[in-house]
Amino acid sequence: MAEICREFGISRKTHYKIIDRYQQCGMQGLAARSRPPCRYTNLLPFQAENYFPFQDKTIPVNRCGRICLGKKKINSNQVFATQAVGNKEVHDDIWLVSFMDYDLGYIDLEERTLQPSKNPFGPKV
Repeated sequence: MAEICREFGISRKTHYKIIDRYQQCGMQGLAARSRPPCRYTNLLPFQAENYFPFQDKTIPVNRCGRICLGKKKINSNQVFATQAVGNKEVHDDIWLVSFMDYDLGYIDLEERTLQPSKNPFGPKV
């Protein structure tokens, strides 16, 4: 079995998976199976898109805590993973990031950094 796995460049786990599929379904079990992605990162439910009415864009934060603006990826915090945040362009390539009623900070697209604002959850005076 080790020789077969080396010849085809697969692991033993994959080898056993292929054998199990063949035993269960025959030759049809060996056909390529395509699966849709488990999550569409750029799509939001309709309610979430309209949750930030005064923002330019509503973008979900990835599971790893990244905000993707176009092809630029900005690391934020994993606390907001899979949550929608509002983004508003306040200056050329500088975006304000908001969550609910709180301004979290500013994104500079040239430096690809999120600069947190001072205590966004503090009392508003």
